[in-house]
Amino acid sequence: MANAFGKLRIESPAPALDVQFNLSHSGSYGAIALADRAAEVGVDIEEMAPLPSYEELASIYLSRDEGERIAALASPLRRRAFYRLWTIKEAVAKAQGAGVSLSLREIQAHFIPSGRTYATCRERRWHVVELDSLRGYAGAAAIEDRYLLTDTIVRCLPTSATIAWCNRLRKGEVTRTGIEAELRAQVNDGG
Repeated sequence: MANAFGKLRIESPAPALDVQFNLSHSGSYGAIALADRAAEVGVDIEEMAPLPSYEELASIYLSRDEGERIAALASPLRRRAFYRLWTIKEAVAKAQGAGVSLSLREIQAHFIPSGRTYATCRERRWHVVELDSLRGYAGAAAIEDRYLLTDTIVRCLPTSATIAWCNRLRKGEVTRTGIEAELRAQVNDGG
């Protein structure tokens, strides 16, 4: 089942499948995020293709401050910085379930010197997990700040595996315990 903006939800009376999920794919990879049913979660992954006009995209989707910070970076660092912000904003927008009715400029990413990242939007705060293990890709997952990151599973998988997980989740074919075990095994096996 999906909400009015298209965010998929699992409709299962079975307590064993008490999860929220979100997925994204780009190029050869996808990402899936799972959280407790009460927690809203979103994920985004992007293949970092060359940007035709960084300045134009920044003026549309980033705040003035964000655009200026990226413009101040050395040219080779700008693409990575843009995609880093983009995926954080997309993950938060998807977690909120508001679709394109939410302007990405409303979402602010905050980078703490300790390495932790969080985002704010419409008076809500979001934990952010950045997915930076895949060369040539940027990604992020967002979960509401009032929930624990340790209860959230985020994995990058080949696109075909991500889509297969989506279909299994929508059909209610797996339990939360089964999901956790299988995703851990896929990561350990490199799949």
